Amino acid sequence: MIFKITTFKKVFSCCFGLILTFSLQAQNPIDYVPDGATVVFRMNPKSLDKKVDLETLMKMDFFDTFLQQMTMASNPEDSDKLYEALRNPSKYGMDLMHESYFVMDMSKEGSFFSYIFKLDQEKKFTYFLKNTLTEGETAVEKKGDFLEANLSSLGNIVWNKDVVIMTSGDVEYEFEEYTEEEFEAQEKLQKEGVQNFAAQLISKAKPSIKNNVKYAKSNGKSDMDLWMDYGYIQRMGLNDTPMPIPGLEGLNSMMDSMYTDSYMTMAMNFNSGAIDMNVNSFMSDEMANMTKGMYESTFNPKLLRYINGTDLMGMISFNYNVENTVKAFQDMLPPDLVGGNMMDSVSMMMEQMLGISMTEQEMYDLWQGDMVMTFNGLQEFQKEMITYDYDDDFNPIEKKEMVTQQLPEFTMLMSTKNEPAWEKFFELGEQMGAIQKKGKYYSMAVPDMPFDVHLGMENGAMVMTNNNDLVRKRLKKGFKRKNRIDKSYLNLLQNNASAFVWDINKTLDVVSTLGLPMDFTGTQIMNASKNTFDSIIATNSRQIINNTATGNLSFNMVNKNQNSLEQFFNFINDIYISQMGGRSM
Repeated sequence: MIFKITTFKKVFSCCFGLILTFSLQAQNPIDYVPDGATVVFRMNPKSLDKKVDLETLMKMDFFDTFLQQMTMASNPEDSDKLYEALRNPSKYGMDLMHESYFVMDMSKEGSFFSYIFKLDQEKKFTYFLKNTLTEGETAVEKKGDFLEANLSSLGNIVWNKDVVIMTSGDVEYEFEEYTEEEFEAQEKLQKEGVQNFAAQLISKAKPSIKNNVKYAKSNGKSDMDLWMDYGYIQRMGLNDTPMPIPGLEGLNSMMDSMYTDSYMTMAMNFNSGAIDMNVNSFMSDEMANMTKGMYESTFNPKLLRYINGTDLMGMISFNYNVENTVKAFQDMLPPDLVGGNMMDSVSMMMEQMLGISMTEQEMYDLWQGDMVMTFNGLQEFQKEMITYDYDDDFNPIEKKEMVTQQLPEFTMLMSTKNEPAWEKFFELGEQMGAIQKKGKYYSMAVPDMPFDVHLGMENGAMVMTNNNDLVRKRLKKGFKRKNRIDKSYLNLLQNNASAFVWDINKTLDVVSTLGLPMDFTGTQIMNASKNTFDSIIATNSRQIINNTATGNLSFNMVNKNQNSLEQFFNFINDIYISQMGGRSM
């Protein structure tokens, strides 16, 4: 008995060691994602499959048609095999239920795009390529520890026993005369550049991004997530400016240092009733310090009394510290360009051009940095407008007529501590004939529109609206409490540097009421949208914690109990079915 137990322990230890060794040697797609990547997009099918039945979704009519159209571009003799591979990838050795990665790598050498996914059985996949997709010059070749196939329709494909890497790209090349030889040289460089880049990935010549501390902060448990080297993209945009602005030569280096170590992550989850996206922006110390100052602001709660909550379609808000923003921008510019205090220059220009003199603080007090713009349901506007008829000789004949039209109501609100200065601006506008004074408010005509824009101030609030009743009767107290928006919106506006709220269903109702010309397809899309989508809410927090700014974006669905991905697929499928004259599955 002792011998048997001892023998069992040895066999078990040997088997465990083999399993452990195999596990350690097995490579995952993340091991092939280069540390220098500019953008990395990860998909996590296993996470999604726990929430919805992906296999059922993949069998929907629209998705099946999509796969068939993808394969139509290939050789007709091979299209059935390619369709089968896309429909049943595991049959050909591909493990698409494992996490996979879309990678964009941008450098001076060029821009390369790769898709990296798990390979379960190398022999099956190799057999599939050899007998389905390859033709003569695109035959499978052995390249050291990996295999390669160059396909005109799919780009370059390399694989080993663990992963498949599909790569395409654009190699930097300067043409001199755009001759045929130059184009041929470009094609050769393009092919070689993509091949070399793919070979570096499959050979792991570049360190993996999985050990990158910045990348480690991305959400690895979400259904999908995006990582972006935001600093590199910003610097690339500055360096690619075709015509440098005289005097701003030092701006590039200053912006370069500011965006160093700046990157962004986005985690997307398909939850019940909503598609939720959480965005984190990681900033350098310099950028974080500047941003914190911009967000040191307060929202004036008195603005809420002027927001009509009846039939509210959408709302956009901003909340920044104007003084700190101006000073941060001034500190960012080269000293020789600013040449002193920027606001002093603005004040001097205003006095010379408009005859209005203000101190620096008085200019900062013009706007406190909080702003809200709202859009409500349809209102009927009536206005006398000038139109033109033409006589037999095509001479214009002016005539006046009353125009009645239904249009959305809008209101823009902002806080001010310098109402006297605004009054000076309004008086100047009145003298120039741009606006008209009407009691406690002013009105400004809008060309070709049946409404005027009204301007008024009260309680430190600046109101700009096409709602005449608001400025004529409710400027002092605002709307009745029962007609205002819910107080819960106050936290949304106070705690965020920006916020966006949009009621999709109410907006679609307004579009329907307008009676716009719409064909069968447009009607079907509108009806399906109303049954699927509820609202959009996006926020950007004012809090900067550990040099990180956070934001959220939610696409809310009508059905709060059904998974949002399933609802979205049903939405697409219902439209497709209606166009094909059939019935939804």
